[in-house]
Amino acid sequence: MLYHFPYFGNINIAELKDYYQTKIILSGNPVSVDLNFNGPSIDLLLADSISTFLNNAAALGVRTNDYIKQDFVTRTGETLPYITEMLEHMDKKELLDLENNPIKKAYYRGFGFSNKPRYLLGKLKLIRIGLYPESSNQFAIFDYTYDIGGSPCNQLLVVRTDIGGTLQEVDWES
Repeated sequence: MLYHFPYFGNINIAELKDYYQTKIILSGNPVSVDLNFNGPSIDLLLADSISTFLNNAAALGVRTNDYIKQDFVTRTGETLPYITEMLEHMDKKELLDLENNPIKKAYYRGFGFSNKPRYLLGKLKLIRIGLYPESSNQFAIFDYTYDIGGSPCNQLLVVRTDIGGTLQEVDWES
């Protein structure tokens, strides 16, 4: 049975592959989106839930970004330790490479960074949304990191959500 998923098109939900991947643009940035299945099929109810989730991807990206910022302030998850560790390993050139705006780049080059942790927090980018619709403990993960020297860093700040998009936790993975 063919089911049309946003961004992915038609997928036979009675004969699933393990993995599907596509690229989308959210907030002007490319984001990889993947669907991961354990079994050979899913029912229409789950397919509808996946579709609803994908239709809300942009709004969920904003919410997960806000959640990371809140976590940075409340220090309940891994955001502050992640940023602190990244600051310890990034040199000034790598910090400057995060800045796309040439005027700001010149400013930082001349005067330094007044609040490096907050600056780094603002430079996190959503690079991947992974959906695991058959998982019992997470429906989706949103992977955030930095683009350093034209490549994403392998240290990820991960926000996990349930099937309804409720934010569960911020974790650090590599």
